[in-house]
Amino acid sequence: MDRWRGGIAGGVAATITMLVLFLFAEAEAQYRLGIGTLIARYTRLPDAPLVSLVVFFLVGVFVWPLVYAYVGDSLTHVPYGSDPAVRGLVFGGALWIVFVFVTRPGYVGVLSILTYSFTLFAHLVYGFTLGAVTAVLSQTPTPSTPA
Repeated sequence: MDRWRGGIAGGVAATITMLVLFLFAEAEAQYRLGIGTLIARYTRLPDAPLVSLVVFFLVGVFVWPLVYAYVGDSLTHVPYGSDPAVRGLVFGGALWIVFVFVTRPGYVGVLSILTYSFTLFAHLVYGFTLGAVTAVLSQTPTPSTPA
């Protein structure tokens, strides 16, 4: 599988993983984090929650993985950058910074710390999963030698 298709497959795995983490975080915080509202702010569709979820999923499956497939190899200069999962972590951290600037949750106190912590963790897991799955699926299979 080439790196573009491997990236999209990695994006599917990473986006599903991230959404599951968001659901767990929201349930754990007794639905006070407002993850749905943050996703709607991120997609700039606050009045259409279902459409914003679809847009969020499409961006997570296609846009960011294709960007990662294009720039992922240039992240080898970071410490431990030879590991694709570490490159994915760096990419996920960069996505979290973009997420924070785009959404500006505006929470104060403990809720703010929880929101930023959960979203950072989810973005790092997204990046890790994206990097690892993309690397595994993008490898060119080597022919096995008969024994």
